[in-house]
Amino acid sequence: MLRRIIVNADDFGLTGDVTRGILAAHRNGQVSSTTLMVNTPGTEEAVEAASDHPNLGIGLHFNLTEGRPLTDAPSLVDGDGRFLLRGELLGRAFRRQIDPDDVARELDAQLSRFHDLGLTPTHMDSHQHVHMAPPIFRAMGPVLRGQVHRLRVARP
Repeated sequence: MLRRIIVNADDFGLTGDVTRGILAAHRNGQVSSTTLMVNTPGTEEAVEAASDHPNLGIGLHFNLTEGRPLTDAPSLVDGDGRFLLRGELLGRAFRRQIDPDDVARELDAQLSRFHDLGLTPTHMDSHQHVHMAPPIFRAMGPVLRGQVHRLRVARP
């Protein structure tokens, strides 16, 4: 039986250096897929560079902890409109202080941005694995149905 190992590199588009590192690892045969952050300064550079690498699978790296949201998401941001740090986001989520509609709208916006960049996601995961928190995962469910067919999960 033939087994296939998929090596995925997160944070594509976070910065130019991260993107170049991922592409170098792909060219060297070390990385077979990546997940793109669509609300970071290096997004467009990553998409442009990826066009020269048609065998690189590209999924969405759903981001709720880095930079600013694409939507008005008051329960996901601090007083400056930036995403909460991971610990605070998860704490609020488990205390039911995160509006599930904010999560769903942000996911929908990030998926739309991904498509607007001319891409179709091969899979999806999230920055800092926040999608593994049950309150966030449940909020994502209605958006995921029919749009994303593979969701990467972290196992202990």
